[in-house]
Amino acid sequence: MTVSQVAPGRKNHNAYEINGSGSSLAWNSERVDEIWIGHRDKASELMLKDPSLMSPAGRLAAEAPGGHAEGFRSTFKQLYKRVYRAIEAGRPPAEPDYPTFADGVWALRIGDAIKQSAQERRWVTV
Repeated sequence: MTVSQVAPGRKNHNAYEINGSGSSLAWNSERVDEIWIGHRDKASELMLKDPSLMSPAGRLAAEAPGGHAEGFRSTFKQLYKRVYRAIEAGRPPAEPDYPTFADGVWALRIGDAIKQSAQERRWVTV
């Protein structure tokens, strides 16, 4: 994972890559409507966002049709739509579809472990 708001040329770069034994996935917040899929046994793919190919939950979050870029602001709009829905209901859903306080704590623990791992040059259990 790469996160940078200070690297020259990067305005708000968040990149995620997952590598498996047979294929890999990569996504970059500066190219929000694309996901790169790498394969060992065939050509790699660049998949563009297309709500018609998404799950029902994905289609719910996609505000623009295929070929139209989702905006950075949509992230926050979608988050607060879900939070306000929980407030209106008077309680959070059994399985929230938005990040919770516990999710934030978990992210902080991961960040602390990354820092500790780098400082001590060893794997750290989270």
